[in-house]
Amino acid sequence: MGGLLLEEDLFVKTSIIGPDTAEGQKIHAFLLARAKALVGHLIDFDKTPVAFVMSDDKEPNAFFVPFTSKSEKPERDTSSDRPENIRYLANPLDTFVIGVTKGLVGFVDNLDQLDYNLAHELTHMSINGYGVFNNSKGEEAISDLHAVDLVYDAGGDPKQALIFEKKIKAHKKELRRKRKQDQGGDDYYDYYDDGHDESEGSIDWGRLLDVHITTNNTISSIEASLTRLSHLIDDRKPAELDKSIFDAGYRDPVDDFLKDNNFEHKRPLDKLKILVDCIDHISFQPDSAEEFYRSKLNGLRAELPTLPEGKIDYLMKQDEIEEVQSKIGNESYEGYFSGAISEKKYQQKLASLVDGLTYEAQREVRP
Repeated sequence: MGGLLLEEDLFVKTSIIGPDTAEGQKIHAFLLARAKALVGHLIDFDKTPVAFVMSDDKEPNAFFVPFTSKSEKPERDTSSDRPENIRYLANPLDTFVIGVTKGLVGFVDNLDQLDYNLAHELTHMSINGYGVFNNSKGEEAISDLHAVDLVYDAGGDPKQALIFEKKIKAHKKELRRKRKQDQGGDDYYDYYDDGHDESEGSIDWGRLLDVHITTNNTISSIEASLTRLSHLIDDRKPAELDKSIFDAGYRDPVDDFLKDNNFEHKRPLDKLKILVDCIDHISFQPDSAEEFYRSKLNGLRAELPTLPEGKIDYLMKQDEIEEVQSKIGNESYEGYFSGAISEKKYQQKLASLVDGLTYEAQREVRP
């Protein structure tokens, strides 16, 4: 049998506050309004919808994720007797996703610094829209500098881009120092470092070959860009940011289930039973290949009557139906997983809780 194609849900893996929640809708509305202020003259968000989200991640960051197309899904390897399983993250929505982390919201000093990060990701989205799907140092550099211009064009203070990047550099340097200290002096891979090992003066080619340009180069480029605009922006002041808009937290289904079942106040064996029930509660059992493709076939047939006959969409949908029909009952597709194996994120957490129960039970039975 070929290796399994294991699809993980981006929203679950990265602890994104769901856009279907009241908090998520509030965050989406705010970030969409900022996006329209920055690139509304370039992007029609009605024709090109984007889901704006926030991740519960504590590190300051922003991200752009295209929607998952067939061409982006990896192929299962059937050439080996023992092929490896393939695990990949999939955007669960049929739209682009642009997000910020809770860490970034807490890190920025004002609205213009947030806008700079948002403009950077919107530039990635625009480049992606032109058919460029592989990121590069060149794309990162363009996104940085274009973001400066977008903040300026929107009436913001682009000087905040430089302040933010210098602040990020200091943050990453401190993070690296702490990691080195925790790891007994071992080097720590830092995307934002200048590519040199300070202790030995050597070049770390792994860092230099990463698609993100170094922070030093980013700062130099932004300084040059701001020099060009200096006579126009000297009097601009940053706008305040109401961070209460982002007062939301990721609802962890494990934590919710344990709380609902009064887990903390149970005895070890009762806790173990609750953990077993929790596994059933959060697990998404994969369909068999035939069940998966029959379900997909029903969905395609339901869409067909809504399309005008003879049009390209109608003909493509018919081709897709024929392709799915050919896979039903075909043993070569055994092991295809449908849906998201979203419980992967929680397996380590549950395993850790079970390990803790072992010690708790030992303490209870000791005389």
